[in-house]
Amino acid sequence: MKISIAGAGAGKTTTIADTIVNLQSEMDSHLNIFCITFTNNAVACIERKLKEHYGELPNNIIVSTIHSFLYREFIKPYYYLLYGKQYEQISTAELPQKDAYKNATIKRLEDKNILHQTVIPQRAKWVLVKKSDDRKSIKDKREVAAMKPIPYRQIPTKVLRSKKVLSMLGNTLPANMNCQFM
Repeated sequence: MKISIAGAGAGKTTTIADTIVNLQSEMDSHLNIFCITFTNNAVACIERKLKEHYGELPNNIIVSTIHSFLYREFIKPYYYLLYGKQYEQISTAELPQKDAYKNATIKRLEDKNILHQTVIPQRAKWVLVKKSDDRKSIKDKREVAAMKPIPYRQIPTKVLRSKKVLSMLGNTLPANMNCQFM
């Protein structure tokens, strides 16, 4: 994993795009590269630089914000399996300042299968490391998932192949399929 921290205009996006190009040329084409940023602007800049180099963005390079990464790689494919809830939309609506009103607004959105962007990290954490109040039925689902692993060929190519996700899937990826972090 490589983390780049620098001030505005220091060339972070150019450096990251160049690093991705170098990494892409050194690795097998079936492996994915995930580039995670904090802003949509950084995503657009990095994608533009990569498209300038490649002509189009290769399928195995995924550039996204932290929220879209967490939603696409953890919440969307696994939240329903654990909690029986499938979100259909993400809301960016401004929330009230008072916690009681904020929580009520988030609950109303979730009742309509809408996930508010502010709770994305929390929901992803629940998928990865459990909620503190998980019921026995959900804990049992995790155990069943660990006992009956999903064959790696059935995992979508964009699913992150990290140690935590692998342990959730029962370590079913072949030994030669390594995870490349940047």
